[in-house]
Amino acid sequence: LPLIKYAVELYNNDSVVPASDYDVVKILGMMDRVVQHGPEYAVCLAFSSTRMYKYEAINNENMDGWYQGDGVIYLYTDGHDYNYQFYNYMDPYRYPGTTVTTQKRVVENASTLLNSSPFAGGVEGGKYGIGVFELGYPKNNDRFASNVTAKKSYFMFDNEVVCVGSGISDDSNTMVYTTIENRIWRKDDVFSADGKSVSLTDKEIADKVKYMHFTNMGGYVFLEETDVKYRKAVNKNSFLEIVTEHGKNPDGAKYAYIYLPEATDAETAAYSASPDVEILAQSNLVHVVRENKLGVTGYVFYGAGGSNGVKVDNACALMVRQEDGKTVVSVSDPSHLLTSLKITLTLDGITALESADPEIKASVSGNTVTLDLSIEGNVGNTFVATFK
Repeated sequence: LPLIKYAVELYNNDSVVPASDYDVVKILGMMDRVVQHGPEYAVCLAFSSTRMYKYEAINNENMDGWYQGDGVIYLYTDGHDYNYQFYNYMDPYRYPGTTVTTQKRVVENASTLLNSSPFAGGVEGGKYGIGVFELGYPKNNDRFASNVTAKKSYFMFDNEVVCVGSGISDDSNTMVYTTIENRIWRKDDVFSADGKSVSLTDKEIADKVKYMHFTNMGGYVFLEETDVKYRKAVNKNSFLEIVTEHGKNPDGAKYAYIYLPEATDAETAAYSASPDVEILAQSNLVHVVRENKLGVTGYVFYGAGGSNGVKVDNACALMVRQEDGKTVVSVSDPSHLLTSLKITLTLDGITALESADPEIKASVSGNTVTLDLSIEGNVGNTFVATFK
C-alpha cells in the first residue's frame, strides 16, 4: 500500500515529464527476458533456461503457470492487455508464442523445473532486436516428463515481429501445437480472416489463411497459406485463441508468422500482399530473417555453421543493420557459456572499422570482416562493432 501511495504521488507530479519517444530493445540476460518498447506498442518475451525456472508457483498461487517461461510473447497495445482477468481465466495450455503438447499437467505448488538448454536471451540492435529460445525438458525430471523440443526466434523490427520456429519434435503421441494468439476479447472487438469478418463461437474453426486481423491487437500474416484453428473461447472472460498444429510425434516441424501490432485490416492486407520481410533460412541450425525496407538482417545460429554471408564457430545471435550510412554488427551469446567467439561476415560497401567494443578484435579485408570476441563471464550481453 505505501508503494501505491508513492506511485500516485509520482503520477500526479507535473514536474516529472514522461519520455515522449522511448524506442529501444533491451535483453535482460539475468532474467531470460527480452523487451521491445516502441512508440505504438511494446513486446515482452518470457524464456527459461538452465539458469531460470520455467515458472514460479508458491503459496498456492500460479499453480498452473507451467508454460510461462516457454517462449511466451506479450504484445501490449493497451495497458490492460494482461491483467488479472487474463491470467485468471485464459487457457493455461495456450500461452501465446508457446509450443506445447496436449499432455495433461498437474496443478502443484512447485516450480523447480528448469529448461534443458542454456540458450535463451537475444541480441540488441538499437531499436530493433532478436529474442532466441531453445525449448526442452530435462531428462528424468520429477515434475513433468516431456520430450518436446523447438528452436524459436522472434525478430523485432519497426512495425512487425517475425516469429520463426524449427526443430519441433516430440514422441508423446499427443498433439503438438503452437499458440499464435490468446487475447482478451472485449465487447466491440472484431475478428477477420483474409479480409472477411468471422463470427466466432466457442467451437473451434479449422481454416487455411494468409492473414488475419483482430481489432484488439492488429494483424497476423503468414508468408504462405497456413492451416490454423481459431475460436472465441468463453470463460468468465472471452478470449481470441489462434493455434497452428504440428501433429502427433512431429520430427523437425516448422512455423513462421508475423505480428503487425496496431495495424488496420487494410494495412494487414497490403502487408500480406507485399511483405517487408523475407525468411532467408529456417533450419535446425539457423534462422535468418531480413527486413528489406530497413536494411536489417537478423541471424540466430543454434550451433557452428554458416548462412547468407555469415560464418560462426559457435551458437550465437547477431544482427547487421545500416545506420547513418554505416554498417553496425551486434552480437551476443545467449548461452552465457562462451569464452570466445569467431565470426566471419561478407559486408558490401564497407571500407574500414570505425569502432568496436573492447571485447571485439576486428579486421577488414576487402568486403570480408572477421570478429574475434573474448567474452568470458558474459551474461548475454550485446557486443557491437561499427564499420564505415
